[in-house]
This record gives sequence, C-alpha cells and structure tokens, in this order.
Amino acid sequence: MNTEKLLSIVIPVFNEKENIVLLVEKIHEVIANQIEYEIVLVDDASTDGTLELLRGLSKQFPSRIRYISFARNFGHQVALRAGLLYSKGDGVITMDGDFQHPPEIIPLLLEQWINGCQVVSARRKNEKEGALKKLTSKAFYKLNNVLTECRIEEDVADFRLIDRRVVEYINNLKEEHLFIRGIVAWLGFTHGYVDYEQPARLYGKSKYTLKKMFMLAFSAITSFSVRPLRWALLIGVFFSLAAWSYGLYAIIAYLRGSALPGWTSILASILLIGGIQLMCMGIIGEYLGKVHMQAKYRPFFVIKDKSE
Repeated sequence: MNTEKLLSIVIPVFNEKENIVLLVEKIHEVIANQIEYEIVLVDDASTDGTLELLRGLSKQFPSRIRYISFARNFGHQVALRAGLLYSKGDGVITMDGDFQHPPEIIPLLLEQWINGCQVVSARRKNEKEGALKKLTSKAFYKLNNVLTECRIEEDVADFRLIDRRVVEYINNLKEEHLFIRGIVAWLGFTHGYVDYEQPARLYGKSKYTLKKMFMLAFSAITSFSVRPLRWALLIGVFFSLAAWSYGLYAIIAYLRGSALPGWTSILASILLIGGIQLMCMGIIGEYLGKVHMQAKYRPFFVIKDKSE
C-alpha cells in the first residue's frame, strides 16, 4: 500500500513506560513501507519515568517520534485533543498505549481510509475486563443513545482513523469538555468499521476506574443533550401535581372530620419530593458548571515539555 500521504498515530500515555517501546516497535513492524508515518505520544504527567523514555525515543528517531508532556494530569480526552492538535498527518489514528488496541488492525483501518472512508473505527468483539465494567459500559451506550441525538456505536472506543478534514473540524471546536467519541459521531462524514478481538493488557493496569468512567459518561451525556433538563422539568411537574392532589385530598379529609393524626405519610412525601428537587437542581447545576468553566477561557491543557 504505497501512498504519498502522511499518517499520524496519536497515543495518550499515563504510566505506560513498560509498554511504549514494544508498542512503537510493533507499529513499525505492521506498517513499515506501507505509508509514511509519525507517532505523537502525549504524556499525561506520568510519574514512572515515561517522560524520560519519550525524550530518548524522540532523539533516537527525530523524524518519526514526537512527544508532548503535560504539566499535570489533564485526563485521557484532553490528551487525545492535544495529540490531534499537534498531529501533521493527512489521516490520524488515535489509540491507547496499553496494547489493548492491537497495532495489527492499523493496515485494515488504512485500507478503508485510502478507499474513501473519512472515519474508520475499530469495533471490539470482546472485552478483557470484568463483568461490572462490561455492564456499566453497555449501560452507558444505551443511556447515551436514549438521552442524546448523537448515537454512538456500541463497543467503539477511541481506536480509529480520522481524515484530516474531520480532524480540522475537531481542532476548531472551543468546548471545554470535549468528548472525542461523541464529537466524531456528531460530525458525521463517511464511517467505516473494522472488528477486532481485544487482547489482554500487556503490562500495568487500567487507569480508567469506575469513578472516572462514570464522570466521563455523565460529561458525555450533558455535552450533547439538554434532555436531562427536560426530564427534570417533567419529573418536577409530575410530583408537583401529585403533591397538590394529595394536599387537596388532605383538606377534604380534614373538612369531613375523617383525618387521622400521623406524620408518616407527610414525612415520606416531603422526603420524596425534596429528593426529586435536589436531583433536578443537581442536573441544572451540572449544566451551569459547564457554562461557568467555559466562560473562563482557560487553556485546554498546559505543556511542560515537548520534542523539538
């Protein structure tokens, strides 16, 4: 597959020192002589010596490997964004640095891109994770596709090839909380898919805890839809009507002299309605918080070090 195009491979890394060299070697093995390429490694403030390793690789292969290192941990999605901003390729592959996105799939992504697909996503057919993570992952995709108008294909993560035209649209977005997976789906363009079996992690352990996954899912949904606000309004209206109905019933019962002394039903009603109100206020607060953070116009990330 000889082409004059340049391919960029963006890899966010956080404490992946043991995997990086092996991954770079494997990438070269599977695409050498097929296409000219560069590897952009984004260090998310690792603490295991990853940065020193990236410096060495960049000096050893200055035309092939570039790196960016954050001043603090900004998260996986921000690292992806930085990699897209610093990539130069006509096409950009984003993938993780833990070998769970197998480099052997890259030629298949390239083939569909060369044939005209502007976004080619790798879709895993299995998942080397626990039952709880699988369950929460499926629940997120189902909930996202119900609550938002941006449908995301199940079992598609951030392992994909994106055409330069799509990358430029992403780079021009000014959103503070950018969910790459959702943005790629929202933009449209021509999509293709490549199925793969997800291998086990080679070294280390996953950095995505359940807490981080929950926060990512909540951020994703609120970034693409105002339906939770509408649902909060409908829930509020429903319980308001129920409360008024109960209040009318209580007045009628009192006037008839059939009201029994007691506080259980009243306390239960107050707690239920109060809980619903707090939930709705929390949803509204999440949206207001995003507006507040966006209005600050802070940089999306801070770079401590980068290759020449």
